[in-house]
Amino acid sequence: MSTVLIVDPSKPSMVMSSEVFKDKIPGITVVVAANGKQALEILEGGENAEGSKVNPVVPDLCVVDFDLPDTDGVTLIHAIRKVFHGPVLLTAFPDDIVKKAVGDELFAYDDAGMWVRKPVRSEQLGEKIDRFLVGKFRVQRRFDFNPKTRLLGKSAGRGKRTPKFPGQLINVSIGGACIQLSAAAKLKVGEEVAIELPIPKNEKAGAEMAQLKSHVVWRTNDGKKVGIAFEKMSDQGKKGLERLLKQLNASASA
Repeated sequence: MSTVLIVDPSKPSMVMSSEVFKDKIPGITVVVAANGKQALEILEGGENAEGSKVNPVVPDLCVVDFDLPDTDGVTLIHAIRKVFHGPVLLTAFPDDIVKKAVGDELFAYDDAGMWVRKPVRSEQLGEKIDRFLVGKFRVQRRFDFNPKTRLLGKSAGRGKRTPKFPGQLINVSIGGACIQLSAAAKLKVGEEVAIELPIPKNEKAGAEMAQLKSHVVWRTNDGKKVGIAFEKMSDQGKKGLERLLKQLNASASA
């Protein structure tokens, strides 16, 4: 049965959102938090006030309000992304600050970037539930990007050459990429690889090639097209990837 986490300090708003979920999905479990700290404790588990171990809750979807007493919704969503990879919906009263925060920080996600305006209306939230929870729509936005690239396989041992698979990038997201290889490659699903990407060094400097650790998540039968997922990366690597995606987003919006 599905579970949803709602993070909202407003009781009327929390009740409204809960009722929409219960009407759309009978039997759904609704877990609530009044602030960011409580939300992360629910997602991460740990110890309660009595010192007993509490297992983490793994929801199917999170709903996060923008105006929280201990943080803002965008900052909390970034923290949630470290422990939860499913859809996250942001709710907020529309104003320029919210629009800018969403546009600047959440552009790479199809879910939080399509935020729900307050006061919450059942038809608007219901539409998002159908899209992201029932329909399992992809939560990461993919950007068209077609430079030449290479996949670097794992060396078989000391003195062995690292296998290199040249190709062309098809698209890229905050979580991975799709590559059209120049020749068939015997890569297995789950195999560790690294991908070379032209990552902007900073906001003003040009791009330089960087390697991001990844693993193969799918491949075509002919071995010429591969989908990869990025491994956990350093803060520097994540910021570089985000700079690249921001540039692609700006180009797509122009």
